Amino acid sequence: MNKAALTFFTMSFLLFAILQMGIKISVKANSDIIYVPTHYPTIQKAINKANEGDTIYVGAGIYQENVVVNKTVLLIGENKLTTIIDGNKTGNALYVITNNVTVSNFTITNSQRTFYGIYANSSNNVFLNNIISENGWGIYLHGSRNN
Repeated sequence: MNKAALTFFTMSFLLFAILQMGIKISVKANSDIIYVPTHYPTIQKAINKANEGDTIYVGAGIYQENVVVNKTVLLIGENKLTTIIDGNKTGNALYVITNNVTVSNFTITNSQRTFYGIYANSSNNVFLNNIISENGWGIYLHGSRNN
């Protein structure tokens, strides 16, 4: 079997496998990348200005805020050891209320004692490669599916 045929077979097999597993792949043609703190000083301001499908790339630093994700975005930290969402002991550090959100490469810490590092009231989200520590509770998936 020549190299082109083998590549075609492999790619076809992978696409078939992804479709069989029910994994949804969506790409927005006009998605933007928003950089924190370059474009906006806080993660929340970047989310507020983002459009559905945008990527918010967060540079290393400590962000003392309670982030509410109310849009379908990719929220990507520079490095999980140095990109920190600090809830400042006032509520949930990260509250995800919309579907199909990805949160990756953060340390999520310091929620209020009776609150959560991540509280999700939505479905089909991906929480990948994060450190969840020093919170009242780690992750709570309320009424959520396929996370």
